[in-house]
Amino acid sequence: MRHRFTRVCYALAAVVAVTTTLGLSVESAASASTHTVKPNATPSCGATCANLFSERFGFSLVQTSYHNRTAIGTRLVLQQGSNSNTGQDFTVTDIGSVTTLCADWPDPGSFSPTSYACLNYGLLGGFDVFEGNYSPAGEPTNVCAGLATNAHSNEAVTLQTCGQPRTEWIADVNNSTMSFFFGFFLTPWINSSDLPSSHPQVLSVSTRDRSPKHPLTVKPEQQFSDGTVNDGQEWGVIPGVLF
Repeated sequence: MRHRFTRVCYALAAVVAVTTTLGLSVESAASASTHTVKPNATPSCGATCANLFSERFGFSLVQTSYHNRTAIGTRLVLQQGSNSNTGQDFTVTDIGSVTTLCADWPDPGSFSPTSYACLNYGLLGGFDVFEGNYSPAGEPTNVCAGLATNAHSNEAVTLQTCGQPRTEWIADVNNSTMSFFFGFFLTPWINSSDLPSSHPQVLSVSTRDRSPKHPLTVKPEQQFSDGTVNDGQEWGVIPGVLF
């Protein structure tokens, strides 16, 4: 069963608190911050929306549909958070566990037994799968944050038809971390269409000179010798309108 993010985000944090000593990246909206700019869903989207931000840039920059487009193939980027920008309105749904989606193969939206997800997480509990539906002004569009093809390094994250592994993302709770600076749990997000590999393809952000400056892509998860993950691959989610 699919669950709206605002109902499950706190439950997921509790799940990860049991399975790890840190917790999950999807967390409370009650964090205090010294930042003067905060990410906001528009008032029309309100509490049902969620704002994705990176550890690298903080929560002043949030996931945005480039030029507020709804067309399949539209790039997703990080831009300055605004409560008037409907391009930043996304509703997040908990699809279910990796274990369930592997067992459901070959149903629509389920995972192939040869996928990275099933081979690495299929027999483990505590790994949930999410989908981010682009919902300007709170109206779902049936296009979600995803990939045009099966995950491969440097592929752009774009709007794609919902309900397929390419638009489904696994919270990598094994590599979640608590950011005391932001006051949030942060986690990498693995694309569910990833084929067997030594390093999963995870949501990533980079900076470039041309527009858009902060495009979202997938890249192999980069983990350092001390176990930390590249800060451009650690993500937090804030639900609802913050002011």
